[in-house]
This record gives sequence, C-alpha cells and structure tokens, in this order.
Amino acid sequence: MGNLAFDFATDAETALVAIIIPTLNEEDHIEATLDALARQSLGYCKEIIVVDGGSSDATCAIVRDYADRDDRVRLIHNANRLQSSGINLAVSQLDPDTRYFIRADAHSVYPEDFVEKLLNAAVSSGAQSVVTRLKAEGQTCFQRAVGMVSNSIIGTGGAIHRVGGDSRFVDHGHHALFDRHYFATIGGYDESFATNEDAEFDVRLCAAGGKIWFSNDSTITYLPRSTPKALACQYFAYGAGRARNLMKHRNGLRLRQLLPPLTVLVVSMCMALSLSSPWFLIVPLIYLLAVGFATILIYNKLKARCALAGIIAAPIMHFSWGAGFITGLTTYRRNLPLQSQL
Repeated sequence: MGNLAFDFATDAETALVAIIIPTLNEEDHIEATLDALARQSLGYCKEIIVVDGGSSDATCAIVRDYADRDDRVRLIHNANRLQSSGINLAVSQLDPDTRYFIRADAHSVYPEDFVEKLLNAAVSSGAQSVVTRLKAEGQTCFQRAVGMVSNSIIGTGGAIHRVGGDSRFVDHGHHALFDRHYFATIGGYDESFATNEDAEFDVRLCAAGGKIWFSNDSTITYLPRSTPKALACQYFAYGAGRARNLMKHRNGLRLRQLLPPLTVLVVSMCMALSLSSPWFLIVPLIYLLAVGFATILIYNKLKARCALAGIIAAPIMHFSWGAGFITGLTTYRRNLPLQSQL
C-alpha cells in the first residue's frame, strides 16, 4: 500500500465516517475516549454514537453531558447488552450518507491521527475492513505482566494483531474500520455471539469475497484486566466464543488455538493419573518450565521486573481459554446466545 493521503477537502463528501463506542460501566474512561476521538475527527465525522448496554454507573450521564457540548455525540440504549447487538443497532441508525464507521472501545488509548490513518488505509487498499494492532499496557504490576504476555507469542500465539507485523491483507485482526454498506450487506455481527463476534464476522466477510487490511501504523493501546479472576473470566469467554465460531462454520483451528484446550486436557489427565504414579507429574512440570523459560525471555528483553508475574498470568490465560473452548463445544446450540449456554 502506498502513502496515498486522505484529502478531506475532496473526499469528505464521499467518505464520511461515524464512530461507534459500545459501553458498559465505563465512567472512568468514556470522557477521555470521547475527547480523543472527537478532537481528531472534526470536519469529517458526522456522528459519534455511544451505545450503552445498561450501565449502572455514571457513564450515561457523562455521555449526555458531553452531547450537550458536541452535537455529533448521541447516546442510544442497547437492551440486548451484547456488543454485537449494540454495534448492529448503531449501524442501523447511521446517517444514510455515512460510508465508513469505526468501532472504538471506551477503555483504550488512540493515537492522535488514528481516524485519519484508518481512512487512508481504507481508501488506498480498497478493503472492506481495516484492522489494527491491539497493544496491552498495564498500570499495576499484574496488568503489566498480562500486557507483556499478551504482546508476545506465549500469550497469543503470534497473532499479527497482537504482536505486530507489516501492513498487509489478512483474514482477521482487531476490528477498527468498516465499509458501512458492506457490513450491513453480509448481515453485520451475529448477535448470538457474546464474544468472538469479530472473528465470526471476518469468516463471513472473507467467504463473501471481502478484503481485510491490517494497518501496522494505527496501534490501539488498551488496559488489561486488573485481577487474576477477571482475566480468567475474560479468557474463558474468549475460548467459548471461539468454540461457537468453530461449530457454526466448521472452519478449523490454527495451532495456537488448538494448544490451550489440548494443554487443559493433557495436564488435567496427568494430574489425575499422578495419584497412581508420580511420574505423570512430569508433563505439568514441563509445561510450567516452558512458561517459566518464556517469562524469563520476556524479562530479559524488556528489563521489567513485572514480567516475572507472567508465570502466573500465562497459565491463567491458557487454561481459562482452553476450558472455555471445551465448555463452548459441549454446550453449543446454534441460535441460543452464548452467555445463555454457559
């Protein structure tokens, strides 16, 4: 892809963009997110829609107050609560002239030229979707450890939208910008997905002949979960969503997606068998040694003490994802929302 610049003077009328932000209890982050995205999209963003899934904190009040100061901002309520439903609802209410929309997260940090770079990538690549890298950076030591693991092969298996790479066409990434009409044409997000709706959408987009462009210069920074329990719940849901995607499309797994459930099964079996013979403990020990070695490599590379907490974070991510995947396989029913099956 070349360095074709988006010309606001000539392209704004044909490439108007909307920003959609799904929220649920984001009072600590939503105003900063609105500030960042509203400031950099002046002149070519007609709408900034916050679609709220039933916040019990001050999120909605903050958004309504912001809307009084910026008439592009509006709040809509998502009775179904799921992000997939919220995005679909917001897209259905977009101005008819809007060509692109950006899906933004309330608890992320965006570079100052994020919107412009996404539009550049969409126009120059001709892709129907532009995805970005999602880089985790924490505030507490545990969060930083989760971030370091997430940004490495040990945490996410080398996925390009996690570890980075050259800009190119891909089959999946962290969702950022969409051709609004193409999104609607292929049915939007599947609202039976509580998680993994992005990967499921990408399967249908590619099957329909659409293209996904990974933009390496539009990195989003996000804050990882702050406790082991929250991290476990997050990755359990991720694994269950991936299982639902597999059962719907029968599209197979990559090695990095196959390893967590296999690890859960093999380690659990060996732990049980160790009651009859302690030799079976060798397999769990090998796993822990491998995680420990990888954690030390991360520490040596980044020179950050908190990286050593990766010895805790990585197994939580692996085993929670794997357990969620196995549970998702065994509880799958096609038309029932995932959260109702678990």
